[in-house]
Amino acid sequence: MASIHKFFVHYLFVFIIISFCSGVLGQRIYKNGPNDDYYSTNTRYFSLPNTTSNQGLDNPQKDFYSNLRLAAMMAEVSETGKEIEENQIRISRVKFAMENTDPFGDFIQNLKMIIIEPKNTLTVNRPIILASIGGANANESEINFLYGISQWLMKGYVVAYYENPKKVNEQLGVYLGIRGFDTLRKPQDVYPGITYLGVQVATAAIKYLASNSSNYKIDSNKFYVMGHSFGALISMNLALGDSVNYYKDGNLKIPFNKLGIREKFLNAKMRAAQYKILGACLWGIGYPVDSNIYNNPYGNLIDSNDPKVIHFHGLKDAEVSYASNWLNNLKNFSIFCDGPTTVIPKFKEHNVPFKAFVNCNAGHPAFDINDFSSINEVVLKKRISDYITSLDFNDILVSASKDNDMHQLTKFIFDQVSQMIDLSTLYFQDQSLPNVYQDDINFIRTKDYDKDGTFQLSDCFSEGFCKNLNGFIGSPCDDFNNLTVRDSITPNCKCVGNFTTNIIQSGNGNLKIFPNPFFKKLYFFNDEIVSARIVFPIDHELQIDQTNSEINGIPEESGFYILELKNKEGKIYYRKVIRVN
Repeated sequence: MASIHKFFVHYLFVFIIISFCSGVLGQRIYKNGPNDDYYSTNTRYFSLPNTTSNQGLDNPQKDFYSNLRLAAMMAEVSETGKEIEENQIRISRVKFAMENTDPFGDFIQNLKMIIIEPKNTLTVNRPIILASIGGANANESEINFLYGISQWLMKGYVVAYYENPKKVNEQLGVYLGIRGFDTLRKPQDVYPGITYLGVQVATAAIKYLASNSSNYKIDSNKFYVMGHSFGALISMNLALGDSVNYYKDGNLKIPFNKLGIREKFLNAKMRAAQYKILGACLWGIGYPVDSNIYNNPYGNLIDSNDPKVIHFHGLKDAEVSYASNWLNNLKNFSIFCDGPTTVIPKFKEHNVPFKAFVNCNAGHPAFDINDFSSINEVVLKKRISDYITSLDFNDILVSASKDNDMHQLTKFIFDQVSQMIDLSTLYFQDQSLPNVYQDDINFIRTKDYDKDGTFQLSDCFSEGFCKNLNGFIGSPCDDFNNLTVRDSITPNCKCVGNFTTNIIQSGNGNLKIFPNPFFKKLYFFNDEIVSARIVFPIDHELQIDQTNSEINGIPEESGFYILELKNKEGKIYYRKVIRVN
């Protein structure tokens, strides 16, 4: 029982990570029938026992408790390897890495994939979700992930989640060290290298499924990928990337060359299999971008042939998108990713459909759990795990009421994750999203995080964030005025800089302007000046008296103005900030 509890704890955190968004969708759409539409929840896939005690449950209750039960069932299959068939659902486990000639990479062959199939459906060629858990927290993040995966299952998708190389961090560390990855002195090489290895493992997972498409009644041209954190990074590279991004002049680029792996985990049947990815659902990850300091090691991952992308992220996430200091030991900077808002122009430029949902008061798990923040994270995970394992699903209402706090928490998570997946499935199946979610990027927050996990649109102002400037109050910005310095975001969400009285020089330096401050006239000594005007905060032409070396027409209203002088060639000679008393 202790090992099962441990495994449940392991499984629980990925699902917490997955949980995020959808309350504004209102009542979920439930149906019952042999045909799946892939965006409505089919009650045929509820797994709650149909006992006398459970007869009074309505569909939302059955949906919620069926998720808890499916999480426990999937954890059991992953632990024991024994297949489970129950109430229109089959859950099985496979090892998908077929070949490995590297003696130090044996741990990859032991990575597992759990496959969950809706049974007895009339649809033969079904779409499939390929999902991956997170990275640093991989061993503690699965139960919650599976809890969310069941929502895809209930819409008719076949779902497969696979363990990635970071599942076994100790063996992975040895594996990388032998290949010359220096985790202490060159951390910027390690993560790209791990990602490249992860993409090869993900390729093995998707090729395994594509090569066995008839067994699982799936359409290998209807893959959707999803993941959280490192799993999302792998999914993104798998969906948006191309092998050429890792090569230069026919050879693997640094640091990928230290691994030298390509299709190493595939047998002949898998190599021959073809597949197509139609959409990517990414939770808690940024996008590879080029910066002024570093080149993106993954190459340009955004291309016009890419599938649809839907992205969920927490605004307070200081690990990936907004303050990526963990990789390079540099505050607010990362060599490989950026926030969901700043990447929008890249997607538009390449005509790639993209939607982003940013939870104003959430962190890296991409969901809001503020009311439980006082509980130690490890303790919290174990409490939720123990709660799920203790439930008697034959008399669920009585059983669930024995720990009201954990009931509230698991329901809170369910509300968020079900909304995330509702939005994703609508988007992937070309259904209309609610009118409030028509924008490319949507800032949202929990309606009432003491009671439910549902969301509404937000301006994020309560979190000190100005979405119009994509930054927090007090953070640097650019007011696009080269006569100001120390530009920053003000509490009213404006970018304001301080004017400098230094002359910005464009000429030969012979011009002298005085006095300053002044009233209605400005004198100069230079015969090259032919025009003068105020360019800020108004646009106002001034009169030049060459005989008396005077500039007339200065505004009478007190304040600061930017004066622009031009020479005979029409070029700007000087700009200067002047003050009128």
